[in-house]
Amino acid sequence: MGQETAGRAVVKKDTVPRKATLDLQPLAKAFDQSFAQSGLVSAGFGFQQSDDAPQIYVGGTQSTTDATPVSVGAAWHIGSITKTFTAVLAFMLSQDGLIDLDAPVKDYLPEYAADMDPSWREITLTQVLSHRAGLRSNPDRASMRALYDGALDQYQFLSACWRAPLPQNPGTFLYSNIGYIFAAHVMETVSGQSWEDLLRDRIIAPLGLASFGIGPPADICGHRSVLGLFKRPLAPDARMADNPALFSPAGRMHLSIPDMLIWGRFLLTAHRGETALLQASSVQRMMDTGDGDYGAGLMRFQIPGTDQIAWGHDGSNRLWYGLLALVPEKDAVAFVISGEGRINKVAKLGVALLDTALAVKA
Repeated sequence: MGQETAGRAVVKKDTVPRKATLDLQPLAKAFDQSFAQSGLVSAGFGFQQSDDAPQIYVGGTQSTTDATPVSVGAAWHIGSITKTFTAVLAFMLSQDGLIDLDAPVKDYLPEYAADMDPSWREITLTQVLSHRAGLRSNPDRASMRALYDGALDQYQFLSACWRAPLPQNPGTFLYSNIGYIFAAHVMETVSGQSWEDLLRDRIIAPLGLASFGIGPPADICGHRSVLGLFKRPLAPDARMADNPALFSPAGRMHLSIPDMLIWGRFLLTAHRGETALLQASSVQRMMDTGDGDYGAGLMRFQIPGTDQIAWGHDGSNRLWYGLLALVPEKDAVAFVISGEGRINKVAKLGVALLDTALAVKA
């Protein structure tokens, strides 16, 4: 089958001499076998530890109707992994004194405070970024249709939200895409820049993430399926190929696997206090999960079958699925992605490969 041929692992190795690395052929073999068994249309995996060269493997085709093999440098839709970027932006603005993440949001939206339901006025961005502000998860169906149709702008949507009582008491976990849309609005208000401009100026340009974009990438398609069957690709310009543009701060970025490894390495470097862009104390707050598993932009999870703790985020718009994993104790980052939103299949692939990579490097 064409997909199996295209599924052969493609390995990217740095051409610049770096610290000697162990032979990672077991990882290449593991990717080939795991991808072939997964039945996925497309998938990619990247791993990097310390200063070693990144190891990147991709397989499959751009879609079920396009037999072009997936390339190492292709961009993939990362869904809610975008939230790690939005959270870092908030901490950067906090470091610069533009915002206090623990202050009531009414302090930063004074012109709207009078219109806010009292339950909204006292919530903080720390609560919002940690999904503990009590905000609704997503717009209702009527609002989603209006957002797709362009009949609602950011202010109209958010003002309708904050005029209504919070559905849950602050302090209780409720995963909220609306929360990250709202957080971006606050950041735009205090900075005078759009969320995308903030992102480009403070993260994308400094880190050299050249593959960055918003919305579906140009080449690899996301796929809609039923129980893994009848896989139908959605072209990048299809109406339902992504969530409405308003969702961008919550989950509409795309990046290549090499750039995602750069992002993961940046977070690990910041965690050690080795970059001026993001303070170690900020990363520690992102990792503060309280009595749960979700901090202010980073999730904590245990690698199945091990006692190893990883940090990161996953993301899907139901057509794609990706998982970014940071293992500070090993100074390692891994990223798995697919053009299918089959969470269990893709996560299983990524966890198995991460386990193999860490075992090889032990």
